[in-house]
Amino acid sequence: MNKTLQPKFKTEICDNCKKEFKRGWIPNLGKFSNINLISHWTRDESKTWRGNKLVCVPCLLEWYKEDKTEFKKIVPANRYQTFANYISRGLIKEYKE
Repeated sequence: MNKTLQPKFKTEICDNCKKEFKRGWIPNLGKFSNINLISHWTRDESKTWRGNKLVCVPCLLEWYKEDKTEFKKIVPANRYQTFANYISRGLIKEYKE
């Protein structure tokens, strides 16, 4: 069996702050993490945050913490709860570069 090895990370550019960040590869799903995609949280490809579709973790947290009214407006309740759980479990957190 010839499997192509995937990189552990993919470098992306945040639509909001324009900084580079890395998206992790999820081997059991066979794809890169969707956590940085606004559509992952909204469940709607047409919805964006400030026109952004792909954001780094610090910007994702900014959206959640500083623009909570907008976040709750476009993110379904079950996805909002998932996001809050990820934060409380340390799966989404601020990091130092």
